[in-house]
Amino acid sequence: MVAENIGPHLSLNDSFQISDLKLGVFANNGSGKTFISRAFRLINNNSIENVNKILSINKTKGSFKFNVTNMQDKKTQLSIKLNKDKEAVIIDNTDYIFHVFNSDYIKENIEELKYNPDGKIEGYILGRTKIDLTNEKNKLKELNELDIKKYELFKEEVKKAKGELDKQKINKGTSEYKFTHSSIYNNECNYLERKSYNDLVKLNKNLSQTPDDIENIKQLNYSFNDDYFDRIIKIFKTEYTKSKIAQSFKEKVLSKQSFIKEGIKYLSQNLKEDKATCPFCEQDLRINALNLIEQYNVYLDDSESLVNSEITTLLEYVKEEKKCVEKDESLFLKTKNEFDTLKNYIPSLIDVNLEGLKNNNLDKELDNIIDLLNTKILNIEKEIPLKDYSISFLRMNKYLEVLKANSFNNNKILIDFNDKKDNLKVEKLEVNRKLCKAMYLKIQAEQKNLIEEIRKIRSEKEVLEKEIKIKESKEKTRKKLKVLENLKMHLKSFFGEKYSVDDDFCFKFNKHVLTSNATDVLSDGEKSIVAFCYYLADIHKLVDRNDDYDKIFFIIDDPISSLDFHYVYAVAQVIRDLRETLKLKRTRFIILTHNLEFMSILIRNKIIKFSLVLVNSKLSILSRQLIMPYEEHLRDVYNVVKGKESSHTIPNSIRHILETINKFESPDKELKEYCEDNNILKNNEFIYSLMHDASHGSIRQQMPYNDEMIKKGCTAVIDFVNSKFEGQINQIKD
Repeated sequence: MVAENIGPHLSLNDSFQISDLKLGVFANNGSGKTFISRAFRLINNNSIENVNKILSINKTKGSFKFNVTNMQDKKTQLSIKLNKDKEAVIIDNTDYIFHVFNSDYIKENIEELKYNPDGKIEGYILGRTKIDLTNEKNKLKELNELDIKKYELFKEEVKKAKGELDKQKINKGTSEYKFTHSSIYNNECNYLERKSYNDLVKLNKNLSQTPDDIENIKQLNYSFNDDYFDRIIKIFKTEYTKSKIAQSFKEKVLSKQSFIKEGIKYLSQNLKEDKATCPFCEQDLRINALNLIEQYNVYLDDSESLVNSEITTLLEYVKEEKKCVEKDESLFLKTKNEFDTLKNYIPSLIDVNLEGLKNNNLDKELDNIIDLLNTKILNIEKEIPLKDYSISFLRMNKYLEVLKANSFNNNKILIDFNDKKDNLKVEKLEVNRKLCKAMYLKIQAEQKNLIEEIRKIRSEKEVLEKEIKIKESKEKTRKKLKVLENLKMHLKSFFGEKYSVDDDFCFKFNKHVLTSNATDVLSDGEKSIVAFCYYLADIHKLVDRNDDYDKIFFIIDDPISSLDFHYVYAVAQVIRDLRETLKLKRTRFIILTHNLEFMSILIRNKIIKFSLVLVNSKLSILSRQLIMPYEEHLRDVYNVVKGKESSHTIPNSIRHILETINKFESPDKELKEYCEDNNILKNNEFIYSLMHDASHGSIRQQMPYNDEMIKKGCTAVIDFVNSKFEGQINQIKD
């Protein structure tokens, strides 16, 4: 059962495996059980008013689904889509006739008519008669046999297909493997698969042949960077001043500036140590050599020399960068070749590729920068024009952006490969699922003609079956007579001779006709029984032929409201006897109730076969322990603490909770004494009077209690229970 935006059920979605469609659902008032019955009632009362009535507050759309799947894997579904201010869109392929009893049914069929039901009932119930249908039935038999023969052929093809899948060693627990001939015939699985079955078989073979010792593919770490770009641009844009040192001397130094700079460093160290010797040849330095060294020092300290040194350093950076680019490209090609070879073992990565740089002219741009640096070092006084280097830097920056993006994406692919290579079970499962989907689609395509033949045969059968039913349906019974007969029977079973109904559907009290005063004579409990009796008789208005009785699905919401115990038990017995009363092959019903004693009677007398509890839009199996009322009283009080509006039953719930714990923990103490011995309860100034005054039926002596006072009392009770039995609070939280 699925409900969305139906009353308090913003999202209800539960299913159960059961052996019989005889369900009981226990739910407290306010839990939304009546909204479930109203959803079923829309089938025959589909008005805008009723749609708006069951939609959740502030919601404009909702839906309700009721699915049943039998042992033969035959699925039936009731689907209702709701839109505010529009009639519901109802799709019902269950073949059930839903008959709903709830407060809305009572109001429309009994209360508004002042408990004198409408006797204007038209129509007949068709029975069967013996006529000669030999030819039609022989033809139907032939069609049945042909249907079985063709469908067996179809089933055999599906069996062969499953055999092919078994050769691929697919785990039978795989959900996609569980397709059946029925699901293929009815096209129940909306599978999409781009690859063909044969292609997937090859992939599966590759996967099974994957070596065990495949090593991880190392990630790509590119070394190209732009840290020195700004320094080069600054050099190009600046016009430097040349020193006054002779040009011939400068050219001589420039040709070997790095060597001279390094030698001067060693010479300076020797001179500091008073060693006037050459550190290379160890000869004594003469005066001319010392003068030359001094000239070198002067030049090296000159600003022009510093600029030339910077340009020389940048030239080395750019030349080194060229080597890195070549090395990175070589590494990428090697990694790509490795990946392209190994990805064939990982089906999900076969169509994945590593991305390199396309139309890469980086070498050309770097060579241009080198040429410009060499030009600058020859004439540092002249600025390099922007147009000569701007395009190169723009292209190199673009290269870096692409390189970073490719590096991230490529490494992500390599990490994915390494993970999947180490966890081939997941990969194999995905291929197995694809194989099953592809086989499903393959069977559908190959057996298309056979499927169409079967559908044509079944269509002919359906037409012929309808003709036979029309010819067989000759006997007629007036619906009005059946309704009246059953209404009299049920009234007698509940009231004896006290209440009855005449042939004009007028109620009688001790043989006195009740016309306009039936509402005044009947008690609230008797009104409920009268309404339920009419509901049971009303069944005959829903059927058109005898076979329809076995399609009836009873939805009964709280039929025992305001009833004395003996009536409660009588209602249970009537429900139990429905099969015999209506001569049904089987009975189907969902009984919803907030009365624990009624639920207990239904369970003890085996009237319901499966019992559920509805709490917070969640259906769960009702255990024997939940039939006791303590937990529900505790939940009601807890809900008030959490903000739910209190009701007149809350003081009684407080008393029930405290008396239960009192009897369990201190049976020798009176409730008042037990409360006064506990600090949590004692510190609430009105909790004792609240449960005493507001849970009894005597004349009130105390002042009225407002919501805030009641909530404080409920909070004290929950704190008290939580301090002693924390697990009970945790259970109702869930």
